[in-house]
Amino acid sequence: MVALTTAEQVYLEMPGAVKICIDPDWKLYEKINEKGEVEGIAGDLVSLIALTYRSDR
Repeated sequence: MVALTTAEQVYLEMPGAVKICIDPDWKLYEKINEKGEVEGIAGDLVSLIALTYRSDR
């Protein structure tokens, strides 16, 4: 696991969602499906990051 800086930890503890941008021209890597969910390699990476740094507060 990568160690986060204090500023990064504070940011992730702030209320609200972390927003990401998806480029529809990179369908193999990232796309939004018909349910509005992120799919592709980028989506998998974001999910792994969320699981790793998730806070249940």
